[in-house]
Amino acid sequence: MKINKIAKFVIICIATCGGLVLILYAFMPRPNSIKNGFVRNIIPAKAKLEKVLDTKYTAYYFAGNTDHHIYLGNYSSAMHILVVNSDLTDTTTYTQHLEKNEKGAWKLARLIVDSPTVYISDGITPAIYRSNLHELSLSKYFERSCFFTSAINVSPNSFLVKGVKNKENLLLKVTNDSPYVKPMPNVLEKQVDGLFCTDGTLIIDPETKNLIYLYYYRNEFLKLDTSLNIIYKGHSIDTNRVAQIKIADVTSHSKRIMSAPPTFVNRSGTIYKNRLYISSALRADNEQSKEYNKNETIDVYSLENGEYINSFYMPKFKGAKAEQYRIVNNRIIAIYEHTLCMYSLPEEINDHISIK
Repeated sequence: MKINKIAKFVIICIATCGGLVLILYAFMPRPNSIKNGFVRNIIPAKAKLEKVLDTKYTAYYFAGNTDHHIYLGNYSSAMHILVVNSDLTDTTTYTQHLEKNEKGAWKLARLIVDSPTVYISDGITPAIYRSNLHELSLSKYFERSCFFTSAINVSPNSFLVKGVKNKENLLLKVTNDSPYVKPMPNVLEKQVDGLFCTDGTLIIDPETKNLIYLYYYRNEFLKLDTSLNIIYKGHSIDTNRVAQIKIADVTSHSKRIMSAPPTFVNRSGTIYKNRLYISSALRADNEQSKEYNKNETIDVYSLENGEYINSFYMPKFKGAKAEQYRIVNNRIIAIYEHTLCMYSLPEEINDHISIK
């Protein structure tokens, strides 16, 4: 009898514990069920893959484009230019040459093509070089510059650059005329450390010269004029208003590092026909995890006032999201490892562009 009572007690305990575990599991938030506090207006149609071009080599990035050609630089070879026609059916390669006695940090230099002018920006030396697609003979262009991490040209005589001062990011304008370098210290707003929390990318519309500074780790973007004055502050539809990052100082090397992986908000962006297209890194509450995981989510905003318009899906290529993308002639051109892909924009997006 005692043995039966003990056995019953053990069975009841096991059943009770098992039931509690099941209840806890049922109410435990899954990785794909955690709410981010926002919803998207997702149009039914997706971007459709139309053409694929094997670039044979990796490490390409967008250096510029026209309606007829796309210009790619290569992180591994600063002097190399790959020119692709806009329908991805033909390619041409060029190699630039540097004048004698010129030295630079070519592994960190970046190519910028404003056809037919070609620039190489070297933020470590620092220097900016210029050539053209017909001669490809580089010569130092700007008389003075400053150290910078990235640069874009806004005119033949002026560049906007992102630099670092006192371990904080700031934007500067570099010109060929005195005072040559003009810092704008109050454009980027510090939230945590001033370096990682303000990290982002400058995007320019080559047609209108509209400028956007897109923050990586917060739901904010800035519309700027070519003198780096803020026209307005826009917000993406997610709720991450403060950068979710953790910082540590390495005193032995006088460096500041991230002590934990950051929460990306905006992966990348591009401007086309007065619209800002942002590749978002966060899932909305109304998105199904299966669809979200198969696609890249692109959010569309008005460049006039920063208002959200809608979103659409762009299918991943072989399970990967695009490293970079641009929109040329109503087609999305995306870079993946050693592949260029061309997608058609959904009709609803095209219709909206044509109306505007």
